Amino acid sequence: MSDAVNVYGEFIYGRSVADSLSVPYFTMAPNGTPLTIKRTNAYLNSVASLAPIAAAMDSNKLATISLGRLNMDIGEAAPHNERQLYRYLVGADFDLGGTWKGEIYYEHALAKVLNEVRNDQLRSRFANAVDSVLVNGSPVCAINADANPANDDPACTPFNPFGPQNVTAAQRAYLVGTARQRISLTEDVASASLTGDLFALPAGTVTLATGAEYRRENHVADADFQSNRNTTDTGAGTGNWWVGNYKPSSGGYNVKEGFGELLVPVLKDSAIGRSLDLNGAVRVTDYSTSGTVTTWKAGLTWDVVDGFRLRAVRSRDIRAPNLADYFLGGSSASQNINDGAKGTNSAQIITVGNPNLLPEVASTLTLGAVVQPRMLPGFSLSVDYYHIKIRDAISTPTAQDIADGCRNGTIANACSLITRDANGIITVLQRAPLNYKSEEIEGVDIEAGYRFALGNGNVSIRSLWSYIGKRSLTGLGVVDSQLGEVSQGGPVKLRGFTSVQFDNDRVGLSVRHRFIGQGVIDASWTAADINNNTVPAISYIDLSATGKFKVGGVAFELFGSIDNLFNVSPPRAPAIQGTTNTTLGTAGGVYDTIGRYFRAGLRFKM
Repeated sequence: MSDAVNVYGEFIYGRSVADSLSVPYFTMAPNGTPLTIKRTNAYLNSVASLAPIAAAMDSNKLATISLGRLNMDIGEAAPHNERQLYRYLVGADFDLGGTWKGEIYYEHALAKVLNEVRNDQLRSRFANAVDSVLVNGSPVCAINADANPANDDPACTPFNPFGPQNVTAAQRAYLVGTARQRISLTEDVASASLTGDLFALPAGTVTLATGAEYRRENHVADADFQSNRNTTDTGAGTGNWWVGNYKPSSGGYNVKEGFGELLVPVLKDSAIGRSLDLNGAVRVTDYSTSGTVTTWKAGLTWDVVDGFRLRAVRSRDIRAPNLADYFLGGSSASQNINDGAKGTNSAQIITVGNPNLLPEVASTLTLGAVVQPRMLPGFSLSVDYYHIKIRDAISTPTAQDIADGCRNGTIANACSLITRDANGIITVLQRAPLNYKSEEIEGVDIEAGYRFALGNGNVSIRSLWSYIGKRSLTGLGVVDSQLGEVSQGGPVKLRGFTSVQFDNDRVGLSVRHRFIGQGVIDASWTAADINNNTVPAISYIDLSATGKFKVGGVAFELFGSIDNLFNVSPPRAPAIQGTTNTTLGTAGGVYDTIGRYFRAGLRFKM
């Protein structure tokens, strides 16, 4: 708008669609409830090959037996996810005279999410279809053959649970449907900041950065809404689906905060160094949900001699709960729970948010050094040590941990998450996030770079390596060392990244090497648990090229890249969750699961 005022705006739209296959509906231990098969079952009394089972029940005077079944013939649940994002931003920055500059902006974002589980089985219908009797020599659902017409279900189609079946269209229409949830998330942010020099000291000028921000987050989620894809689903709000028992939810919070940061030069060209600068910052944040929190940092930068610098930072940091932590409406599923003397019983497990959560609090220490020797211009080396410890970490305990925590008192308020029947048996258990864990990590980061001229361009070599010496998670009095434990998404001890790039006015070329060091599937396992716990190291090579040209005064860049050039497959590193081995094949959060990946595009500047 003028030399002193610049106004800008942004609009972003994004859409993604993802489909996958999960697991088939199963009725077996440890996480499923076996079917109860009555002696009156139609197929026990009409299929010749099942006669030995009927005879064995008769000889043992059994009215029922339990049957575990993996329903591969009905097929796997098929999760479907659609996401859309709309983001609008308008802002302005100002030159206020001298060294003072200011900026303001406002942002509004809307995210729409559709979650579906297609081919999802309805548990009550499956139980009805399995409970069949013979009427005039033909199988009929028992609920339609008893003396109580109030519980009749004309759509019920009998199902033979013994052995694999050719599932008919009528059976499939009755047994499966689509669980659905729509989520709408909105965010509004208004921010203002100011920077400039305050006053001069003998060693230099004291500079200030300060500002304020207001943020509002909201979400609304429904569950099992009807659509024209399938209007016969009857799982809505009942917890009747095998998976995807979504619950409606809504909620929001706002955040008001102010911050300030000072850079104070203390020494310059003194007997103990070329310069010494102190840096301090404070931020006061008021959450409408959890109150006011103050965070801060204090640091120094000491140029000891030309080409050698030391630095240190100490800080208190937080992570506030997000919308899902606070207000997740949740989903439900059945699971067997061991309740001590009361035995093991199936209960409905509902995963929900917790509006009483507090922010996580971290203490961070960083110590580092930078070397830039005169005798090798363009070269730099930095080494940084860090130690981070988090208390009141937010985590969601397992259903079994909550039951154990109620019984032995290791989780505060755990008993309030449990509903029991008249006999004291757990019928419903809520899994909610709690501030009950602590985390600790320490390591060393090393970065080296070298830049030099070559012909009519420049070559840049950059290498970053990270070594982690400690990574632990403590909860319920148990210390879990996750160092190198890739199955939990934990960090490997050693990771590296190296790139070589050539750049001039016409082209840009680069090659990158990504290294992930050796890890383990589970750090607590020994040779008695698994014969090979090692996950091997892996390397990826990436290439990219950019061509630069002008057309009619407009500067263009045509670029392309190939990630994972040699199409390296990820190593076997199945995810481990609690006592259940969820075999995803590899740790998707650690390794490249896509393979060779091409990207191309065109940039221009007018």
